[in-house]
Amino acid sequence: MRGRAGGGGRALLGLAPHAEATTLYQQIRAGLPAAGGVLWSMPGPGAAAGHNLSAQATPFVGREQELEEVRARLQDPACRLLTLLGPGGAGKTRLALQAAEGMVQAGSFEHGVFFCPLASITCCQGLVPAVAEALSYQFRPEIAVDEQCGVAVHMAQRFGCPFDLQL
Repeated sequence: MRGRAGGGGRALLGLAPHAEATTLYQQIRAGLPAAGGVLWSMPGPGAAAGHNLSAQATPFVGREQELEEVRARLQDPACRLLTLLGPGGAGKTRLALQAAEGMVQAGSFEHGVFFCPLASITCCQGLVPAVAEALSYQFRPEIAVDEQCGVAVHMAQRFGCPFDLQL
């Protein structure tokens, strides 16, 4: 099944979205702050450093060719997702973090660079909360995951990221 902005998983079931989700969607679409009952929040422009990368305990040694390839692909506007594959312990995460640090230093991405660990995610419903946490978004606890997904899809599309959530 594919989720779309504004409806979340409820639209897939032929159900109308919750009133709170519809209101939030309209507020986001209009660029208005949520009045009173905030469903989500994110830090203001000066509140964050534009990344959530932690300092690395060890120096990055070797792999300059792979690092340059990752950086080049990330700077290519046609690259929407880059997946690093390899056996466990090969250094995929360290390579990704080093490339991300370089992107932060270069100011390559207007909206920042964020690391989102996904190793503990066992199903697609865990993806949106994990990404929201990495980006410092906070949903109210009573907002269902399918409604969170609808908001996440809309926000991704608003920032120009084609997003199709598989539920």
